[in-house]
Amino acid sequence: MIELKLSIDTKAINQFALLTEKNLRYAASNALRETVLIAKDALRTDLEKKSGGPIVGGATAWTKGGTYAKRPSASNLVAEVGLRSDQSRAAGRYISV
Repeated sequence: MIELKLSIDTKAINQFALLTEKNLRYAASNALRETVLIAKDALRTDLEKKSGGPIVGGATAWTKGGTYAKRPSASNLVAEVGLRSDQSRAAGRYISV
């Protein structure tokens, strides 16, 4: 005969209750937001390179200032990083990175 004792930690089960769609969307938007900020900094750093970057000699302050980051929200999980092209003299109209 085998004697078997089971013990269940109900604290772990209660933690699963926090995994609602609302909380998951919030966590995903936070992760995307951090990623967007890192990508924007990486783009600016890449534009500043004097050699080996997308612009020979490095970008001007006007070009570096033309970077943007569209941050996500919990209701809209879309993020974007790039050069502005929404204005007539925006850097994104002249440069393709």
